[in-house]
Amino acid sequence: MINFASANAYVSMPMGALAHCATKGGVLAMTRQLAMEGAKHHIRANTISPALIVTKHTKRGSITSPASRTGAEVIMLDRWARPKI
Repeated sequence: MINFASANAYVSMPMGALAHCATKGGVLAMTRQLAMEGAKHHIRANTISPALIVTKHTKRGSITSPASRTGAEVIMLDRWARPKI
């Protein structure tokens, strides 16, 4: 089983993102518990937690904000992800 959470399951955001961070943290905790309970049935559970993905929706100011630039500095590639369409 593979679930998608977010880097925000680990870090908070300076702008209003309470629901997003809470739900992604819940997905992470749920996956940990699924992995524990599923182990005896040979069921594995993992979570992928990507950072910000640049899309037409996330471009609306969040990418150019100071908080966003600070976040990009801790990413090993020093840039946000961009989908190939």
